[in-house]
Amino acid sequence: MKKLLLFVAVIAISTGTFAQKSKEKSKEKKSSTIASMATANGGWLLGGSAGFSSETQKDVIGSGKTTNTDFSFSPDLAYFIMDRLAIGAMITVSSNTAKYSNGATTTNKSSYYNIGPMVRYYIHNFSDNDALFGQGSVGFGGYSSTPNSGTKTTQTDFAWQLALGNSIFLNQHTALEFAVYYNSTQWNLPSGQTGTKDKPMNTIGVSVGFQIHLNK
Repeated sequence: MKKLLLFVAVIAISTGTFAQKSKEKSKEKKSSTIASMATANGGWLLGGSAGFSSETQKDVIGSGKTTNTDFSFSPDLAYFIMDRLAIGAMITVSSNTAKYSNGATTTNKSSYYNIGPMVRYYIHNFSDNDALFGQGSVGFGGYSSTPNSGTKTTQTDFAWQLALGNSIFLNQHTALEFAVYYNSTQWNLPSGQTGTKDKPMNTIGVSVGFQIHLNK
């Protein structure tokens, strides 16, 4: 009887110890999800987008045609100063070349840039690899247009943007992102002109992109 009671006591103690260790491991795993490791203090956030397009439109009458070629590149870099919170900078560079051909060819080239600070905060983790984030940025930029013949035109602008998105982490270092954003851009008058500035240009849109997370 004593041996039976001793055996039952040993089993009870062993079961309790195993349950406690399992519970601790579960807590540790929960606090070390892919999303939480990717957005931890001391890591880097690197991402952006690039685009290229070319389109041709023929005149309704005659043999003339217009060809537009566009290129854009928008990288961003941020550092996690604390868990979930990253601050950094964004840059946007784009160019356009418009050619009109009708015997002779006329060309108009334009370029645009914008640079400024950004802040991103991961608000909530829906699952181990799924996180909601909010992002804000402001930027100062410039636009220039150079026609085939005529005077070069330059303009400057100030823009700000707010975005709400969701990151789906494919692994600890790569995330696919979907976001809804609101952008407001205030253009200054072209160089050499005076008068009243136009009202801000406001845009609502959606975006898809990738982010690389460089963790410690």
